[in-house]
Amino acid sequence: MCEADYKYFCGFFESKLLKTIFVSISTVVHSFNALLFYGIIWYERYGSDTKRILTNKIVSMICWNNIVIFPVVVVTDVAIYFFGPLKEEYCFGFLVLRNIVKSDFLFLLNAIILSRYILIFWLKNPASVNDDFWSLYVCLLSVLCSSIFNISVFLLPQKHSVFYYSCSDLDPTIHRHLVKPKTAQIEVLVCFLLHLVVIIRIKCFRAKQQSSTQVATIANPSSETVLTKIDKESLADIALNVCNIFCAIVYVSLQLKVNSFTLKEANEFPNYIYMYAYQLWMPCIASFAVSFGYYARRPKLRKKIAQKGQSVLHWSCTCNIQ
Repeated sequence: MCEADYKYFCGFFESKLLKTIFVSISTVVHSFNALLFYGIIWYERYGSDTKRILTNKIVSMICWNNIVIFPVVVVTDVAIYFFGPLKEEYCFGFLVLRNIVKSDFLFLLNAIILSRYILIFWLKNPASVNDDFWSLYVCLLSVLCSSIFNISVFLLPQKHSVFYYSCSDLDPTIHRHLVKPKTAQIEVLVCFLLHLVVIIRIKCFRAKQQSSTQVATIANPSSETVLTKIDKESLADIALNVCNIFCAIVYVSLQLKVNSFTLKEANEFPNYIYMYAYQLWMPCIASFAVSFGYYARRPKLRKKIAQKGQSVLHWSCTCNIQ
């Protein structure tokens, strides 16, 4: 029997057990992700033996961004699924806030790859860069641009996400004549193309360096020359790339599936399961994929985190005994 509080999305919200399961798993995974990202922040600041340059500090900002996702996503999900329907203003605020956090994340990813490019190809003296100033500048610029961009975009007349209408229990057909902006897809596409172009450029540059070094070594075998090694894809890297591609395919497939539902279909079983999975699980899975990729490529990070975990566990056991 449908809940009386809902007029248009009654069926979507009627399964209390499914809502509880999906929200609970999402909360647990987001909590685990927050610990993983805090581990990266600790390693970048205290555990690494190398100097923290601009890119390392931007990595820490990305980690803080993903930690912020935890309360934002969980609080909004709990509010929508267990205390809804909510006022239209609250739902609009949730929609904009979640997209600001997502855009800030993509902006910082772009900042990292551009910083690498500038440090490799433009600056002859990278040590002259004031890392503290530029990291703070990039952070403030990212938050400001993401906020202005998303607030401006979502204030335009448009067809919003189905979860905006379900949150406030509005009839989505009233906006069926409006166009849904492709800003999210464009942001992801720009980020992907920028990373692809810059990574290929860096790979070619390193390959050229290695080739010239090998020629010099052959001409003078007795010289003690350290060859510049190109990063080769290991089995772990290949598996990680396949995993990321699979996650991207699942995300796009769910998005297309959910956006194709009519109001009647959105209230039918099992269609709202797809909607739960897309809304509740995809943010935490995407966040986990980022942290997992960072840990997978850095054995020193895993070793330091394991040592720190053992020391904290030993300290905890000692306190309990005393």
